[in-house]
Amino acid sequence: MRHQGDLVITRAGTVLEDHLVTGSILVKAENVVIRRTRLYGTVDNFLGNRVHGPLLIEDSEVVNPPGEEFSTDQLYAFGVANYTCRRCKVINRMEGWRVAGKDYPGAAPVTIEDSYARLAVPPGMCRTVDPHGDGVQSYHGPSVVLRHNTIDQRLDDCPTAPVFIPDQRNDGGTIRDNLLAGGSYSLRATGGWFPAITGNKIVHDSYGYGPIDVDCRKIGTWSGNATVTYDWATGRVLGEVTALNRCR
Repeated sequence: MRHQGDLVITRAGTVLEDHLVTGSILVKAENVVIRRTRLYGTVDNFLGNRVHGPLLIEDSEVVNPPGEEFSTDQLYAFGVANYTCRRCKVINRMEGWRVAGKDYPGAAPVTIEDSYARLAVPPGMCRTVDPHGDGVQSYHGPSVVLRHNTIDQRLDDCPTAPVFIPDQRNDGGTIRDNLLAGGSYSLRATGGWFPAITGNKIVHDSYGYGPIDVDCRKIGTWSGNATVTYDWATGRVLGEVTALNRCR
């Protein structure tokens, strides 16, 4: 089913399935489910100074309209709190997932799992505008679980990071078994408490400054993280280059 423009959900318990939304999905109700839906804007549940959740998003994707390879839209694709995004996809956008709003009513932790993002900035844009895109960005964010995601930021010439959880009043989170590529650093985790950062693979030499920027004092368990060679055509890790043992 096609919906032209923004779609506003105001009824609690709404299940939205098998839609094409040419604008954004604005969630203003609790216990909403979005499945098998494609949209050109953003999914946003932080409206009216309140987070509307829990929100479940499954098998859905944020892409650009036909004929538009890159987007100048700097808004996140999915956000901001009290949501689960499972098997979600972001293609050729500057921002993936936002984790924020923890001080507002309705805020609660976020889970992002089994998802994929290919982030991109339009060619030449970085010479005049510096959007500092992220795969996952936390800003005043509740705790987040990032599990088994692939975030590729190699098409962004002025990036921040595929995972960016800085010291900006964030609660931190658990980061397990993700594949990351690109960014100034690919994994930046310095804000809040991180019970576990384990099994993450970072594509060797895909980053600007280094694979990780972390604060070991804020990490419980650190293991199995490494730079690797990776075959994008088959989705396979070919081999380990360097074990990242900084926080052992």
